[in-house]
Amino acid sequence: MSTQDRVRLMLWNLERDGGPEPRPGVLPTRWRQGYEEVLKPQRPDWLAMLELKYSQTRPDVPPAEKHAANRRFTAAQQILGMRGFRAAVGQRTNPTGVFIREAVFPSARQRHHPVGHSAPPTHVELRLPDAPNVPIITASFHSAFCDPAQRRSEAMDLTELVDKVKAHHTNPAGGARRLLAVRRHQRVPGTRR
Repeated sequence: MSTQDRVRLMLWNLERDGGPEPRPGVLPTRWRQGYEEVLKPQRPDWLAMLELKYSQTRPDVPPAEKHAANRRFTAAQQILGMRGFRAAVGQRTNPTGVFIREAVFPSARQRHHPVGHSAPPTHVELRLPDAPNVPIITASFHSAFCDPAQRRSEAMDLTELVDKVKAHHTNPAGGARRLLAVRRHQRVPGTRR
């Protein structure tokens, strides 16, 4: 690489996104400490964030809630000096995000997966300046902690992000079909046991 010898990758799970705002416009102490005292000094080039509970909302929430989520997400980008991406909120309430340092990854494109995942991944394709024709597929994903069978199903769904056939065509039925089959302990069509 021309600008640096290493790329620093990090994953952070700040439980419940540091909690709700104690008052409108005031970021929680745990959130500020996490971003300002832990993450910022580390200077990650790529950061996967889990449990962005208060940094992302569903489309149908009141405007004040959307504003608070956008305010928090914007503050995170400013503190880190990074560009952020967020996945949609799925059936679960722990959306994820990815932050990138644009000096390292000047080209980034997010792919959205609105269906087929109970917690959609934040899927971002990156490129390095010295290898512009080589896509780097990255994703932040929050697995179901309480259901090993569902985690296996989710892991299989994530392989679609790099599958050369399915990478650009999400399979709306695939994830849901596998999830239902795993929950019922049935064989999933097209797979081996």
